[in-house]
Amino acid sequence: MNKRQGKHFPCDPADTLKYFEELGRLVAEDCIGENVVVIGFAETATAIGAGVASCIPNSTYYHTTREEVKALEIVTFKEEHSHAVNQALYSRDGDFTKFDRIVFVEDEVTTGKTINNFLAALKPLLREDVKISVASLVNGFGASNEIKFGVSYYYLYKLNDINLAKKADAYSNFNKDTEYVPAENAEIRHIGGMKNPREGVVFADYLCACKELFIDNISGSVLVVGTEEFMYPALLLAKNIGGDVKFQATTRSPILPCSERGYPLFSRYVLRSCYDGERKTYIYNLAKYDNVVIVTDAKEGKRGLCDLCGALQSAGNTNITIYSWELR
Repeated sequence: MNKRQGKHFPCDPADTLKYFEELGRLVAEDCIGENVVVIGFAETATAIGAGVASCIPNSTYYHTTREEVKALEIVTFKEEHSHAVNQALYSRDGDFTKFDRIVFVEDEVTTGKTINNFLAALKPLLREDVKISVASLVNGFGASNEIKFGVSYYYLYKLNDINLAKKADAYSNFNKDTEYVPAENAEIRHIGGMKNPREGVVFADYLCACKELFIDNISGSVLVVGTEEFMYPALLLAKNIGGDVKFQATTRSPILPCSERGYPLFSRYVLRSCYDGERKTYIYNLAKYDNVVIVTDAKEGKRGLCDLCGALQSAGNTNITIYSWELR
């Protein structure tokens, strides 16, 4: 659980974007003159991947997804240790032979098994001389870990603590989920101009589209909330508001909260997903703000948004605005 990542904890959006770009600059030093595709892993690394792509001129950006996309499916693979095992990569173009380098982006790499699974599926679609890189905020590889196919690694932190599981086991007084009443209605404002990295985007075009998500005349303390895989556009919006602004996103990741000293998550709200009303999603550590802005690309997310608004209201938030980013 990384407090600067914008998932389980409210974060400073400018600091978080700078953090992602720090990783991106490490990768960019070795990509000069290359045609590069960056692929972020759903759901937690979708924004990290975009932050890395922002540092590589003329890059193309994709992120994998657990949602269904009306585009050509390229590969499916398994993230076997995850709470949601199946992932897919879609592309309208489908041509990965044009790339000189492929950069996989994760929040943390531990065994390398997921990337091996992905590479095994994607390898037939790549040129034989393609360069393969893995960028992660945290690298937890031990001496026995290995990724096949010849890979270069970039990371900000090396994880050497083998006692993390023991530290987690030290906590036992876990809290119940925080109760709330779903909002009766979620009024949604619609904004056009969406570009979808689940299908692949030229990053420069994606960035221009994201900048259309701008809100002015908002003051006081502000929380901007993204939904599951939809993080980077909402994170940029939060940064551009400026002032006393925090960002966090809903997540499919189920982690128990605990009130014991030293444990980072003190509250958890269980929500219906904005993308699938039959699926559970979560938001943690909610607090009270003068204004809350929810930004989503979910097409039929009314029930999930009513749940999210209800959870925010139970934390004392009364001024909540919802924006849906859609195709024109």
